[in-house]
Amino acid sequence: MLQKPFLARCDNRKLLPRENPVAGAPEHWFTNPILSEFGKVGISFDFFVNWSLNPYQLTPNIWIKRILNVPPASLTDSDIQKILINSEGEDYLLLLATYAERQGLRLTYLLFRDIKWGKEAEDIIGVTVTRSNSGVSLAVQRITLDILQRTIRTHSGGEVRVGEKGLTYGTSELECYLSTTNSAYPGDVDLVVLDVETLDPEVILEYKKHNLSTSISEQKLGNYYPHPDRRKYDRLAILRDHLKPIPVLLNLYYPTNPETNACIEIVDGEPGKLVPSNRELIALPKKGDIDSYRAFVGKVLSLI
Repeated sequence: MLQKPFLARCDNRKLLPRENPVAGAPEHWFTNPILSEFGKVGISFDFFVNWSLNPYQLTPNIWIKRILNVPPASLTDSDIQKILINSEGEDYLLLLATYAERQGLRLTYLLFRDIKWGKEAEDIIGVTVTRSNSGVSLAVQRITLDILQRTIRTHSGGEVRVGEKGLTYGTSELECYLSTTNSAYPGDVDLVVLDVETLDPEVILEYKKHNLSTSISEQKLGNYYPHPDRRKYDRLAILRDHLKPIPVLLNLYYPTNPETNACIEIVDGEPGKLVPSNRELIALPKKGDIDSYRAFVGKVLSLI
């Protein structure tokens, strides 16, 4: 009943982005079953930076979005709680709630259908996840699109725009629609890897797809920072500096052409003054080969 969002063209959700024909994509490699073999667990979420403050500051609200396949009006609050627990697993929800509490963050799941937002209207469901004496507590709230947009602007310190045409690719109809307004959906962190016992964050992974014909060895932070992606990388650095203990921020460049290597690069420095270090080429795994996924993940983790 719940589906993870997936990247597709905003003008045609049946058109998916390219991926490496031999290796696949990072989402296939850095799964929690594989990470657990190294004593790790991975989490991903959307987060806000208040750009009106000086210096910029992380807003302590994180969102995780899921796509509903039934109208929200047909579900009771109890239905929603059961659906979320069945989909995510109570143990995983408790892990997320515990981690968010330790980091001073407020965790909310957003559940919504992939309708034509702006032309169709229905509620978005927010489920705030916290720890309780008996385990995990889920508080359900139903909000309108207008309230969601106002919340985004409040958490971001003002209007947030992508550009006149909005996104070319997005993870949902909602994100695509909001990219054409003054309330663009917040960016995400591709993966935060935690120690499964202590829940200490160890590395932030940013997946950077390389679609051009140039060699993957030419991929580096300077191609994108400070122009044109200053805000993207600064916001990741702001998240890095908020998380305790401070983790490593690592770019993972991977090709969509049939190259056999990926490039990994540690990003150092403070927001506004980021610099690359420790770049290295590593062999890509093979699609569907769990042993090669395990070897690739182990190699990346060994570098932190």
